[in-house]
Amino acid sequence: MSQDGTAFGARMSLAAGVQLLVFIAVAAAGWEGLAMVLHMKAGFTGFLFLWYWATVEKAAFDRLLASVLGAGLGAALAWMLLYLPTAFGGAGLIVALAVLSGVVLMMIMGQAPLIVNNASMLFLTVLTAPPLLGVVQAGAVDAAILLGALYFGGLVYLAKLYTQSRARARAVA
Repeated sequence: MSQDGTAFGARMSLAAGVQLLVFIAVAAAGWEGLAMVLHMKAGFTGFLFLWYWATVEKAAFDRLLASVLGAGLGAALAWMLLYLPTAFGGAGLIVALAVLSGVVLMMIMGQAPLIVNNASMLFLTVLTAPPLLGVVQAGAVDAAILLGALYFGGLVYLAKLYTQSRARARAVA
C-alpha cells in the first residue's frame, strides 16, 4: 500500500479502477488457462511472482530480472533445504544450513542484490511451508516462475503501452 492508502500509489477514478480490475481478472483467467493447458503443477508460483513484482517492485521493468533471479534462488534454497537432509542426513542438513546462513548474511549485508533480494526470501519462505514441502518439484516451480514472468511481464508491458497511448491521445485532443 502506498502512503495514501491505495495499492498502486495514486487514487484513480471508479472507471479506471474497474478497468484495472477487469484487466487483472482476464490476466488471471488467462494464466489459469495456460497453467491447465501446460499441466503446470506449480502454477501458483506464477501468481506469487506477479504479486511480488507488482506490489513490492511496482511492476518496474528494471526490477524484473532481479525479481526472477531472486525468486529462482529462493526456490533453489527451498529445494536444497528439503533435498540435502533427505539425501545425506545430518551432513546434508549442516551443509544446507551453512549455505542458507551465508545467503541470509549476504541479504543482511546487501551483497549480490541482483539475486539475493526480497524475492529470494519470499519464495524461500513460501516454498518451505510445511504443506508444500516435498509436494512441489523444483523444476515445476522454476518453470512457473519463468513463464509467469514472461506472461505477466508481457501483459503489464502491453497495458503500459496502452495507457501511454491513451494519455497521448488525450493530450492531443
